[in-house]
Amino acid sequence: MSGLFRLETGLALASIGLHGMFIAYLLSFYHALSRPIDGPNIMSHPTELLMVAIFIFALPGFGLACITYFISKRDAPRMASMILIAHGILMPLGMFYASTLTNNINEEYRSFEILTIPIIFLVPGFIPIGFGVHIAKLKPVKRRYT
Repeated sequence: MSGLFRLETGLALASIGLHGMFIAYLLSFYHALSRPIDGPNIMSHPTELLMVAIFIFALPGFGLACITYFISKRDAPRMASMILIAHGILMPLGMFYASTLTNNINEEYRSFEILTIPIIFLVPGFIPIGFGVHIAKLKPVKRRYT
């Protein structure tokens, strides 16, 4: 089976897609929190909205990256390892950019959670790089049929 249409590749693409959506959500959310407050259009619970995004996008993305790693250890597909390495580059870059946007957030919306979420997800964002490099260094296991 070719490298593009394997289960490991699909899981790696889903993982990078979830984290891409999390980064896009976080950047647009911080942009919305930095706009001037106009009367009745005040967000009442921004921390809860951020927690929902974490449980929908960020944590499943890390879970899929781990599942991709454990499935890929036997066959060592190159495509999955390259996607995981790209994933490990994308997530920290997005979180670093999101952490630069926290200075623009209105005082009414500033909370400890809102300000520290990008910093918290910056460090685990590097984990898929290690997964991808380890898979790239592995040799595929020969299957013996008797």
